[in-house]
Amino acid sequence: MIDFEEALRIILNNTKTLDSERIFLDQALNRVLFKDIYAKENIPSFDNSAMDGFALLNEDLLPLKNALPVKLKIAGEVSAGAKPIPIKKGEAVKIYTGAPIPQGADTVIELELTKVNADEVEILAYKEKGSNIRKIGEDIKKGDLLLESGKVLRGYELGILASQNIVTLDVFRMPRVGIFVTGDEVLDVGQEKTSDAQIRSSNHISIMGLLESMGVKPTFLGIIKDDKESIKNTLNRIEEFDILISTGGVSVSDKDFTKEAVKELGFDVKFHKVAVKPGKPMMFATKGDKLFFGLPGNPVSCVTNFDIFVRPSIKKMMGYKDIIKPFMRAKLIAPIKRKSSDRLEFLRGILNLEQELLVEALPKQGSHMLTEFRSANCYILVPKGVNEIPAGEFVDVIMFSSYIR
Repeated sequence: MIDFEEALRIILNNTKTLDSERIFLDQALNRVLFKDIYAKENIPSFDNSAMDGFALLNEDLLPLKNALPVKLKIAGEVSAGAKPIPIKKGEAVKIYTGAPIPQGADTVIELELTKVNADEVEILAYKEKGSNIRKIGEDIKKGDLLLESGKVLRGYELGILASQNIVTLDVFRMPRVGIFVTGDEVLDVGQEKTSDAQIRSSNHISIMGLLESMGVKPTFLGIIKDDKESIKNTLNRIEEFDILISTGGVSVSDKDFTKEAVKELGFDVKFHKVAVKPGKPMMFATKGDKLFFGLPGNPVSCVTNFDIFVRPSIKKMMGYKDIIKPFMRAKLIAPIKRKSSDRLEFLRGILNLEQELLVEALPKQGSHMLTEFRSANCYILVPKGVNEIPAGEFVDVIMFSSYIR
């Protein structure tokens, strides 16, 4: 049995970042940029007004410094999308936000600081030269690094790319993930029970949902009976995927054939027990560049191991830079006590974010109690070797929201 840190190190050392694929901009939300993108155009591409007002020559405003009135002839107006018009000394042009600055103008006075009388405008306050003008290239200069490789593309970044007329781009390919469940007693959703000893598979539904929240489209390979040859046939399909995940079949039971099948097919088993709770019986194996995760059958163990082991591997494949989310520190409301301290434990908890960070472990922590996730919003980490943490102490916490991606 190996420690959590060693298990994660082995997994990430055996995980390779995937190659690229070219997609359209409108498909790129939450994808990871494969290579640097440089600006093709200046943004703004022309000098334009930051607000509605009057464009003019700053030298015409100088009398205001001596409390003398300034009245200028209105020489026209220019709106967004229109061609700029020339301006002369003693003139002002009415201008709208985003409109090009008239030729010769160097200042825009906001509308609130003017008084219009027929074809004349009185300027009521002085402004420095260049006021309220967005200069060409002020936001982005042509040739500047726009976005770096490894950047997760949110709506903000997509807007930046659209402003550069980038229609297609290279992103890291999404991993191909296959999932199967083992067990004679397991039924799929929609199947009727013929015995009280049968259980419905919630694991593959949970894992597929978690994968889809990452943008991955998994393939469900079915519920495989506890038969070594059937399991081997399913494992042989690993060549179709980057990652193959099973749930169940990795504990010490005589009928847990997955370990035997994996070894007989020539997989390189890196470990099959980890000092974490829940989720000790977990297998990680490789076949070339392909990865196999044998997750426990207990629902909470299965989901927790996905979060702490499988998710970082997938994020590395997808090109993420921040593969492992940092812990938060929160003050414990109620004490934590446990009988055994031989494993790092991930307790489901409730973190209060309203004022100071306060956290409390849920009373029920059974590895089969999936419903407790309804109330929880975080994992509380109880280190190996620690039996008790008193109230008021600070503990490491990982928010579930940190696992969305």
